[in-house]
Amino acid sequence: MSAVPSIANAGLGAATTSAALGAGDIILSIRSQIPDPVADPGADGDSFSYDTLRRWINDAMRIMATTSPIVQDWYGLQSQSGMDIYEMPNTTLSVEQLWYDLLPCVRAPEALTIYVNKITSRGYYFGPHAIHALPRLQVWPASDRTGSTTTLTAALSATDTSISIASATGFKQMGFVSIDNEIILYRTVNSTTLTISNILRGQAGTQASSHLNGATVTERNIMMKLSRLPVPISQPNDPIEIPLGLTPLIELYVMAKVREAEQESSLALQMRQEFAAAMEKLTNKAQLKGLRQGLQVSSQIGPDLYRGRVFIP
Repeated sequence: MSAVPSIANAGLGAATTSAALGAGDIILSIRSQIPDPVADPGADGDSFSYDTLRRWINDAMRIMATTSPIVQDWYGLQSQSGMDIYEMPNTTLSVEQLWYDLLPCVRAPEALTIYVNKITSRGYYFGPHAIHALPRLQVWPASDRTGSTTTLTAALSATDTSISIASATGFKQMGFVSIDNEIILYRTVNSTTLTISNILRGQAGTQASSHLNGATVTERNIMMKLSRLPVPISQPNDPIEIPLGLTPLIELYVMAKVREAEQESSLALQMRQEFAAAMEKLTNKAQLKGLRQGLQVSSQIGPDLYRGRVFIP
């Protein structure tokens, strides 16, 4: 257990005031270099459509994230009583750490536990279960409770900083909840005022949004640190989830595609080589830090979540 950080020291949900770079910013920068200038980043240019540039940006982000675990995030699942296998989002690349009901779990091979029992007097473990389009994670022994649910007693706007609920029974003092398609991190549950506060909205790749009074609030009490693919952009104001210092590589990849489309083969080749060299540096940096990525590095505690010919779900 000592090898697994405690939840208190995990850095879960540190508050931030920084803003992500928007997709439109990158598109306008690229258009200024073509040149194919338009004032609206979502409009089509004379040479390249918005959809084409958007697709190339998404391709670049996917390649970067599968080369090195540069998008690391927190995610939560609702436990189900008696269940040990859970479906993961198909954007998941690897699970690094996991907690069940705020208790740290040890990463271990699935073969160590064949029989599924609800045993509460021993530590919990986690590891991979299935590798395909809908990847699955195993947490064993099987969960001894189902994560709590309640409902909103007041409508929630996209900017509200506290949540009014009908009941706080069973909710842990901190963790994640989901309302509709939004995942929210919380730090405080008040069973007297029936409020959830100290929250961060729109977590795990979801967006802060409005929710109607009476909407279901679900406790996601299986919490994990994972590496994942960035959320693809669809609109010009969508955030780019790649770290800000690496966004020039997105431009480099897209410009290589632009030059290739313009049949400037020599320049396109040079840009592709520069991008490939940068990806190799990211790979080497990840390996030096002991981060699991690709098939070249194995976990010191247990197996990677996904293995196979290609390191994507």
